[in-house]
Amino acid sequence: MSTTELKGWDRLRHGGLLLDAQRQREIAAYEPEPLPSFYERELRKRASAVLDGSDDVPAFVAFVLQKICGFSESAGSWLRGSQVPSEWGRVAVTGETIKPRQLWRSRKAGVLPVFLDREKRIGIGRGRRATSQVLQWLRAGDEQLALVTNGRQWRLVFAGLDFDAWCEWDLDLWLEEGELSPQVAVLRTLLAPVHSAGLYRFSASGAVP
Repeated sequence: MSTTELKGWDRLRHGGLLLDAQRQREIAAYEPEPLPSFYERELRKRASAVLDGSDDVPAFVAFVLQKICGFSESAGSWLRGSQVPSEWGRVAVTGETIKPRQLWRSRKAGVLPVFLDREKRIGIGRGRRATSQVLQWLRAGDEQLALVTNGRQWRLVFAGLDFDAWCEWDLDLWLEEGELSPQVAVLRTLLAPVHSAGLYRFSASGAVP
């Protein structure tokens, strides 16, 4: 991978400025280990199952983050479902309590909150509700970055005091002509535990170390 560009970044959908050019170059310098062939085969199989509606989305999300992106228990710890403590719940303007469905905590103090949505499109139509709630949740605490997904779309959301930004992957585009696409490459590069104490803290001009 070139250290002057983040491979696959231009293949994502974007809203606002999530990463400036300098931070992209810094992140591009990290190159994940090649994905083991059995994980690649499993990703193909499970991605197809999600797309045809026959796979369990929370389990697929856990698989992608833990096995494909490297959020293993050797690098941190996962809390899922009822394991996520009540103190991670925050009250929205509607009065309801919002809480991540999955939460990864790095041994180096970084965190990745993961929110699951059942709508067909993230951030569109009724899917706007989930992204709005995630932004409210972020602004009610110290975290600035979270992942929201329905299994098909994966949106990394940043919330500043007076602006927000995001980038989004589409599962339909993860496979190209029988090969894993650049979208998977940038997923593994950007969502990696190696960035957990740096990438997951942002400023207005992009991530800061």
